[in-house]
Amino acid sequence: IVSNEENWAWIKWNEAGDKLLIRSWDFLINTLIDLGFGATERTSVMKNFYSYGFRLESDSRSRVPDENGFEWCILKHDLF
Repeated sequence: IVSNEENWAWIKWNEAGDKLLIRSWDFLINTLIDLGFGATERTSVMKNFYSYGFRLESDSRSRVPDENGFEWCILKHDLF
């Protein structure tokens, strides 16, 4: 999902490659459902990220936009 450039408008790695940026949870969840993943809510997807060692660095609700005005949820993993 993240390596597909068509999805970079709503999910991508930052330029350094050490943070996962998610702008649309709806797109992510619908894509995961299409791939056979059973979660239909953001909290379920977040639990999966947490179980793999990701931690929330910034939530899109913090209203800190990027240079284009988009608000992103930022996840970080200590091994990336």
